Amino acid sequence: MVGNGDEEILSEFDKSINFVDGRYRVSLPWKPGMREVLQNNKTVARKRFEGLVRRFKCDHELFCERKDAIGDYVIEGIVERTSCDSLSNGLGFYIPHHAAIRSDKTTSRLRIVFDGSVHEDGHSSLNQSLYTGPILHPNIFELLLKFRGNPVAFTADVKSTFLQIELDFPDRDFTRFFWTDNLNNEPTF
Repeated sequence: MVGNGDEEILSEFDKSINFVDGRYRVSLPWKPGMREVLQNNKTVARKRFEGLVRRFKCDHELFCERKDAIGDYVIEGIVERTSCDSLSNGLGFYIPHHAAIRSDKTTSRLRIVFDGSVHEDGHSSLNQSLYTGPILHPNIFELLLKFRGNPVAFTADVKSTFLQIELDFPDRDFTRFFWTDNLNNEPTF
């Protein structure tokens, strides 16, 4: 169900959508004034990444899987490499990440999870700075009833669906994350 405030948010979001080079490009749905005041959380994100590196040094197989996944993201154009000090106007945000591992899966055992709720003490997180918008997926009970109403049903799982949506250039600095391909080097992006 979409409320009155949600309709305005969706309308603004719809205006930001463009189709460029085979992908949809959108702007983040910023709450008024939050983009300009969101504090850079580089210190917290860096500490979380250092903890991740310690874990990788103990579990080299996990590191190799993550390295392959990040490498695929780069090849597919989902992420781009940049230097840690390349923020042009000082505005930006770093998103810590971790691995969700499903040992019962064979095709997509590892999924990278980004944590947009992390922030410096006393400051907002990226999640708090963005509108969440309305719930757009249908009620699961109604969906199950419709599913049983037909003799044939189709399901699909589109790989990396949300990762196929590009962020507009001004918002990309707010979705940075630390990574390195060599555990003995400094993070490269």
